[in-house]
Formats: sequence, C-alpha cells, structure tokens
Amino acid sequence: MMVMMVDNDNVVGMWYLIKEIANLTGIAENTLRRYADLFGEFFIVKKYGRSTKYNENSIELFRNIFSMYEEGYSTEEIREKLTKENMQILDMQSNSHEITTVPQQLVSTLTGIESALQGIKEEMKKANENRDEIEKLKNEFQEFRMQQEQIKVENEKLMKYITETREEEKKKSIWSKLFNK
Repeated sequence: MMVMMVDNDNVVGMWYLIKEIANLTGIAENTLRRYADLFGEFFIVKKYGRSTKYNENSIELFRNIFSMYEEGYSTEEIREKLTKENMQILDMQSNSHEITTVPQQLVSTLTGIESALQGIKEEMKKANENRDEIEKLKNEFQEFRMQQEQIKVENEKLMKYITETREEEKKKSIWSKLFNK
C-alpha cells in the first residue's frame, strides 16, 4: 500500500505548498488540487494545521500526471501507470514508517516482464483466433465435400433415370412399331 502522510521528519528534502508548485510548474492550482485528490496515495505530504506541503519529488509527479492527461490517458490508466512506476513499500520492520522505494532497476525489470507477458497473451489470443478460423474453414470444407458427394449421387441417379427412360422409349418404340403397324 502507498503512504500519503508522513508525521515525522524522516523524509528529507524541500517541501512545497500547492501555490508554490503551481508557480514552478505552470499548472493551475485547482488542477494540482484535483490531481492531489485523485492520486493522493502517490504523494508524500506533511500536514501543518490546514496547510499541506508536498515533497520535492511531488513536483515531477504532478508534471507527469499533467502530461498523461494531455496525451489522452484516462484517470484509471494514469493510476495504473503510476502504480507501476512508483512502487513503494512501507517498511514495517521499523516503527518510523519510513518509505523505501523499490530500485528503479527492479521496476524496469518487472515492467519488461509484464510487457513480455502481455505480448505472449496477445500472441496466444491471435493463435486461438487462428485455430478457431481453421476449425471453421475445416467444417465448411467438410460440408462442401458432403454437398459434392450428394450432388454426385444425385447426378448418378439422374443419369440412371435418363438412361432407363431412354431404354424404355426405345423398347416402346420398337414394340409400338411392331404392333401398331
């Protein structure tokens, strides 16, 4: 789980108010407040009465969120992306609740594995679609063969009937010639 509020001074660095971040980033204050409300679990903050200060790392996070919205990402897509990029582990072994960030190398490795799994999943989906298409074509071909066989049998019956009818006509003709004259 991500940690939002830090009650102690274990996290070092500069701390900024929303107004200061707005001046630094050029993003409107109300937009930054909305981002803080939507994605609060990703920010490290300190509360001083009614004031909230954000850790210096939050500035880049605000910029990233702003950029993702500009690129057309939905709120849920941004949340998923932030979860992947900003994995943080709460160090429960110490009572100080310090935040330990997973090394970026591990995150990129996990991201690579995840994208490879996604690629495999897509390939499996395509293979299943191809298998279904092959099965469909196979069934259609078998139906076609059965129809061909039926047509062949019907043609043979028809040819036999025509031949028999002609033979009867010939026999009739011969008998009618003999007896009618």
